[in-house]
Amino acid sequence: MTPFGIADAGLVIAWADCQTSREDRRWADNALESGPLYTTEPVLAEISHFIGVTPVAVLLNSGRLVVGMALADHGKFIADFAVQYPEADLADISLVKLSELHPRLKVFTVDAADFTIYRRFRNQPVPISVPPSRQ
Repeated sequence: MTPFGIADAGLVIAWADCQTSREDRRWADNALESGPLYTTEPVLAEISHFIGVTPVAVLLNSGRLVVGMALADHGKFIADFAVQYPEADLADISLVKLSELHPRLKVFTVDAADFTIYRRFRNQPVPISVPPSRQ
């Protein structure tokens, strides 16, 4: 099945959190039900830190989340991006690289502030989808 997009941690946290607004929950549900979403291991670690391992395991086992790249293959990119954007964390950096590898896919994130600053391919904005509360 063709991937539908790229998942940041906030998407999964919004999906799993019972206090998420109805509109934001619908955004997360639609993304996760529309097809598999690529993500990265740092994002999975971030999700499990905030809401536990069980939601990560459920989404991986169901095929709704798929690890889309091997982080170790992109060390130079990670180092260069971290110099250019010193406030970026490893999860965000990995998603920008994944966006370069799959340029037609949007990053589903609640973190519009950072992702509107980051650039892929050095000068292109990263295409994102954000929940209604963040628009």
